[in-house]
Amino acid sequence: MKKNLHLSKLKNKQAVLVGVFPCDQESIIIQPSKYFDLRYLVARKTPEELWARQFLPQEKICLYSLSTKKPSLEKNDFGSILKHSDVTKVIKENKIKYLWLTVANKDRKQIYGVAKNHDFEVIGPNLVWQNNLENKIWFDQFLAENNLPKPSSQIINPTKSKVKISGRLVLQEAISDGGEGTFFINSKDDLQKILNRKNKNNPDYLLREFIPGKPCGITILCTPDIIALSPIREQCFSNKDGQDHIFAGIQWLPNSSIGRNKEPINKIFLRLGSILQEKGFLGFANVDFILSEGGAIKIIECNPRFSSSTTQIAINPNLISNIQAGNLIIERYIKKSLITPKKVLPIPQSEYSGSVLNLDIENGKRFKVKQTYPIGVYSFKNKDVKFVSPDIRQAQKDDQFIYFSTVDLNEIFRKNRAAGIITANFPLFDSSGNINSAGRMLSDYFDYDLKKS
Repeated sequence: MKKNLHLSKLKNKQAVLVGVFPCDQESIIIQPSKYFDLRYLVARKTPEELWARQFLPQEKICLYSLSTKKPSLEKNDFGSILKHSDVTKVIKENKIKYLWLTVANKDRKQIYGVAKNHDFEVIGPNLVWQNNLENKIWFDQFLAENNLPKPSSQIINPTKSKVKISGRLVLQEAISDGGEGTFFINSKDDLQKILNRKNKNNPDYLLREFIPGKPCGITILCTPDIIALSPIREQCFSNKDGQDHIFAGIQWLPNSSIGRNKEPINKIFLRLGSILQEKGFLGFANVDFILSEGGAIKIIECNPRFSSSTTQIAINPNLISNIQAGNLIIERYIKKSLITPKKVLPIPQSEYSGSVLNLDIENGKRFKVKQTYPIGVYSFKNKDVKFVSPDIRQAQKDDQFIYFSTVDLNEIFRKNRAAGIITANFPLFDSSGNINSAGRMLSDYFDYDLKKS
């Protein structure tokens, strides 16, 4: 008995501490291993604390306080949290050496700067890789250099460039996401109007041909020893306030729906994964592409971070060849000697048709939250919604979904925004990418009862 206790203590000493934020849904699905243990960084006196205390180990919850200047968790991104809270002090006090979190391009510099100054590391691809892959101009040139399929394109500057490609076009800012910074062009006059409006700093843009077809996404899991693909998913968009292509969510596509396109998709994205692996990339590469009606594949962009689909990949490992992807990335990052013989894993057999839907508030320029709902797992049977559990890791059944939001009662917002997200094990969009009846019912159910203030 004493010998076993001694071995247990040795293992605990060897396990480094990784900090995760429960408000980053994907991160709490990670399971501790013999190489690392988890600490849950939770914002004090917020909906997140109320939720997390219901199911996470109390001794592993590390509370931090948001600044009075930015007391709302919903209005903070992680760069802002690191700046406007005492979380770095809490990280140091709890001897946390690594963070596992979503690193959006807009606050990446802030996050990595804070990490460097406070002696902890952010797990994932190195900063140069993240910046390059999310830069649409750099990535377009990377695709061309590696003979990967992409739309015809050119770099255009508002004052220096002439348009060399014709037809319907798409203009994109080099750094943008969620449909922002993307403009669909029907004529040269349209293009000139946008360039005249956007040329304050005289930046370069990517101008590419518009490819008609289904906008899709795929996840490439890449470590030194494994390349694995997810099934594909459709990117779903909406038109709001006259703006085209506002990201609304994703719909996973069963393998049976892509038919003979599966093999060329495998070939192209396993090759892209191999190139990334050779260059030392570690983590998730979420790649957007267009699947044309004729089956042509054109790669559009890459997001080297968590995406709206990552929660489902974490809960359902069968979506990535039964790999615990988060654990694998963390272990390969902190224990670089854990390398096994190389494996290349194509799109797994899957008929999964789950989805993710952003719950957007559209109620004028200023509104107050009058109704909130428990975070967690719900069931949806015969048009009836029932709360099941606060533990989102339990969302396993076909009729279940996760509702997640950190908006607080009486919180005031000044513009239209996504106030919550539904992650479902069933379709919320139809075959055309439009919200279906189930999606509309759930959008109506989670009504924040907003009133202009």
